[in-house]
Amino acid sequence: MSAEVVNEIQRILRKDLLLGSDRPILPDATLAEVGLDSLAIINLITALEAAYHVEIAEKVQIAQPALKLREIAALVENSPRVNSATPRPAIAAHAFPPLGHRIELLENEFAGRGPLRATTWAVLRLVWPWLAALFTPPAEYVLLERPLANPAPIHVPIPPDVELRTYSPTDRDALEELWPLYLARNAGSKVDLWLSTGARADVAVQGRRIVGLSIVSATGEPGEVVVEPARRACWGIYLREAPDARGRGIGIALLAQSLAESQARGFSAQMSSVRVNNAPMLLATTQLLGFRPIGRATRMRILGVTRWSWEVQGRPGKGSKLVL
Repeated sequence: MSAEVVNEIQRILRKDLLLGSDRPILPDATLAEVGLDSLAIINLITALEAAYHVEIAEKVQIAQPALKLREIAALVENSPRVNSATPRPAIAAHAFPPLGHRIELLENEFAGRGPLRATTWAVLRLVWPWLAALFTPPAEYVLLERPLANPAPIHVPIPPDVELRTYSPTDRDALEELWPLYLARNAGSKVDLWLSTGARADVAVQGRRIVGLSIVSATGEPGEVVVEPARRACWGIYLREAPDARGRGIGIALLAQSLAESQARGFSAQMSSVRVNNAPMLLATTQLLGFRPIGRATRMRILGVTRWSWEVQGRPGKGSKLVL
């Protein structure tokens, strides 16, 4: 373990997270003993990644209050280095929900960057929706559940210029800015379908812009997910932030608000899914909002037919819909 890394951890803790405190911070102290909550632990990890140009893959496992500072230092030293001289995409892959995923990165890479790339993007933009309808490779999800008995859902602070409120039909046109042009029609149609079946929605508003959207249903997702009534649970269908609004806690604040609303409506739990490789969202939902993993599911589409396979609390299943 490098003393330099430990010193840097201590410096970050004192300067950025403990407001300049000069009390002793020992290498064998746990994060809980230092006084960090889950959000502060996330911030510490992010700061260390930036300082040492590393990528800490075990983000979910590391966010545990029982870890010691020296264990964090060892993890930093053993994490793969990121070549800071290599430009990264302006938008990280893990930031996207399933509806956007790879094509948004392709748009970021190709659109408006020379004749050849622009032509490539024009072709991809036309054929991608058709290809996605015919075939979608297997995607793995962690299935999550948040019990809504005491303690009450956590309030997550949001930027002062952002307001969270219930979605109104007059917001429909303003939703278009949440998606790139090639996705707007399809995504908007799905939102209309979900709301027509009784789902509720909240939006995050900044000025005149809608920068976030959360949708929760009492019954599941039409054509995809069924929540058995006996569970007395609702299903988080969709969570989306505008690309330029990500990283400010808006999506997590919307999710926290949906938990409070679900509790007020008498649901015993709120369920949802997160892609296995979306470590930041898994970390935020489990460590900040109290969700717990209850199983895994895999979804794929072949020739327009969706197939699910899953295991929930030891119960396996397969079918055209995920049944919870």
